[in-house]
Amino acid sequence: MYNYDKVRYINLVILREEKDMEINKIKKRSQVIAAVFVVILVIFCGYLFKCSASFAGINVKTDELRKSTVDKLLKQTVMQGSIYDKDGVLLSEGIVGKKVIYNKKTKEKKYKDYLTGKLTYPEEYSWLLGYVHTDTNHSCGLKGKYEQYLYREGKDGKGADIHLTLNNKLQRKAYETIEGNDASAIVLDVHTGKVLALASAKETEIPYNVNDEVYGTNYDYWSKKDTGFFKTNGIQDAAEPGSVFKLVTASAILENGREKDTVKDTGTVEIGNGTVSNNGKVARGKIGLQEALGYSSNIFFAKEALKMNGTILKEQADKFLIGQNINLDFTTLQSNFDLGNKGEEIIAATGYGQGNTLMTPLHIAMVAQAIANNGKMLKPYMVEKIVQDKKTILKGKEETLGQPVSRKNAKKLKTLLKNVATDYYGIDSDLGLCTKTGTSQIAGSKYKCYFLAFSDDYVVLVSKVTEDTEEYGRHLQSSVLNIFEYLNANQ
Repeated sequence: MYNYDKVRYINLVILREEKDMEINKIKKRSQVIAAVFVVILVIFCGYLFKCSASFAGINVKTDELRKSTVDKLLKQTVMQGSIYDKDGVLLSEGIVGKKVIYNKKTKEKKYKDYLTGKLTYPEEYSWLLGYVHTDTNHSCGLKGKYEQYLYREGKDGKGADIHLTLNNKLQRKAYETIEGNDASAIVLDVHTGKVLALASAKETEIPYNVNDEVYGTNYDYWSKKDTGFFKTNGIQDAAEPGSVFKLVTASAILENGREKDTVKDTGTVEIGNGTVSNNGKVARGKIGLQEALGYSSNIFFAKEALKMNGTILKEQADKFLIGQNINLDFTTLQSNFDLGNKGEEIIAATGYGQGNTLMTPLHIAMVAQAIANNGKMLKPYMVEKIVQDKKTILKGKEETLGQPVSRKNAKKLKTLLKNVATDYYGIDSDLGLCTKTGTSQIAGSKYKCYFLAFSDDYVVLVSKVTEDTEEYGRHLQSSVLNIFEYLNANQ
């Protein structure tokens, strides 16, 4: 007999199992959807967190924006710190300035107070110290490099004070010797590397002045000058060093035991695909290193560079850090040294200061400082200390960069250069100066001239851009001697 109840029971069980399976499928789908939603939510929250300005280190752009905003607020509420020379002479101070707000529709002018800084001697310091514009957030020069300290709020509501190694009277004297020219004048302390003066000037009828009330009025005039007008001469004007580079080649000659080498100087000679000539193509005959430095013989140094080959010349340039960036406490010096394929023509040209070599005047002064300091090269520095709330929060220090020349060979080179000063340039031997001049063609009809001199204590370098082909480095001798006269009278 057919059992209907049993069949009905089996069907019910099957239906229940199918229903349970359907429910489980729905649950699993729901769980997957929920999991996907959670993942999306987490990613979204992570994105919001990354873009958040609440925590530093999460997003670089946000951090920079936050810092910029905070810095701008500080500059609007904190009085700019002061800057002093080594003797405590005030060079710059924070002031309450007047900002002009011009209404184009009504043509009315309104004045708004804002915090800014003012240089005491703007002509002598504008390129070097620069400015911080609190309304535009633009900055340059030493002020731009140290604005975090100048606007670091102290107990008196004022920024930190910066004390420099500069001698204000010497700085003004240095500027006086170059005023109105595209030039620079540098004075270094041989034994410490301290920058005692770094004056920069340009050819301009209106002297450059970064004090806001003047800068705003004359900016259009200055901006129409050549593209390098706002660069600081002495530290941002890398060019071919000309014959002052012969100090580097002479160092290589001495370091490689070639001090007794002689060369027949014919005044002009074909090397590779080029021609090397002395000034005026004057032939000096058979000469050694002393005569070559005195006459500044291009022929001698070109031939000696070829004898040593490019590798030795490059090694010596490397020792003087030529071709490397040098990070200083007030700027970064850039230079170039490139022998290309080390062909004869480029090696010869490099040997007497042409070719692809580029150096700033300060870097050239550093080469002289090393020779004067028995071969030890020191890093120039300008910040003596930074003080806030009567406490020194940063202090400058002497730092050795290397020993590019041995003590013995540095002494030999000093003797040679003292003879150049007295026997070739007519400088009184009582001054005890070592000297070398240089001239290089930098662009079209423009030439850059150098007069380098150093004593046991100081290095002085004056450089100038000129279009007069007859005005070589020797013409800067009186400017350098004037600075040494001041140094000797005020030691």
